[in-house]
Amino acid sequence: MASASPSPQQLAALKELFDTLANLRATKNRYIPPILFSFDLYCTVEFILVLRTHALYRNNFLLAILTFLCIAAVATMITTTAYMLRNLIRFIPTSTLPTLVGCVPECTAPLCRRLLTAFWIPFFVCETLGDIGFDTKYRSKLAVIIFRDGFIFYILIMGISIANLLIWILAPVSLAYVATSLMRSLQVTVGSRLLLNIRGILEPKYATKDFEISTLRVQVPVQLHRKNTDNTWMETGHDTMESFVMSPRRNYSD
Repeated sequence: MASASPSPQQLAALKELFDTLANLRATKNRYIPPILFSFDLYCTVEFILVLRTHALYRNNFLLAILTFLCIAAVATMITTTAYMLRNLIRFIPTSTLPTLVGCVPECTAPLCRRLLTAFWIPFFVCETLGDIGFDTKYRSKLAVIIFRDGFIFYILIMGISIANLLIWILAPVSLAYVATSLMRSLQVTVGSRLLLNIRGILEPKYATKDFEISTLRVQVPVQLHRKNTDNTWMETGHDTMESFVMSPRRNYSD
């Protein structure tokens, strides 16, 4: 028995459904990954640092300020990313890059270069201030620790970035982002190390000294009573002195 062929209306409905699914998939692949990447990488690191800072200072007001700044930074990041994807970034086909599949984003607007330059200004200012604070004669342990840990963090991230570049050039495409998770874990680790070092500075220091009590000789007058033959008592007065040596290691319970 031959099966009935689909009607033109059914074919049109299937085509419309497939087109809708394709559009949904294209929209999902284009807009959702940047948002998920922002929350997965930056938000996790920022929230962990906020919680560690709260554990360090135990200040609810500081926690509220840091939470607000964290949310503001995430909102700014998502807004600027969405704006750049919509107005500044164009997707070029990968026919010119045979090792890649799909579309590659490329920012060709003049604003992109200015935004990339402005992105590094806060880091440059922070490192400059840290270097100035380190070189002044009024050095503090806090400035030394921030400068030292910041320099270690810079060296590690620079090494991982160079490793990413070499992997991108020499390794297969499937290994292009192999060191991204390592960079993320190092951000949390170095941040935690910095906070722990700061907490070690803020904790009060208790000085201890070893000393021994010197031997003290005390003379105590003792009243003696002598018993007569008629069972009467006669007080002789303070005519005898007994010597006691007081020492912290001697027990006088007897």
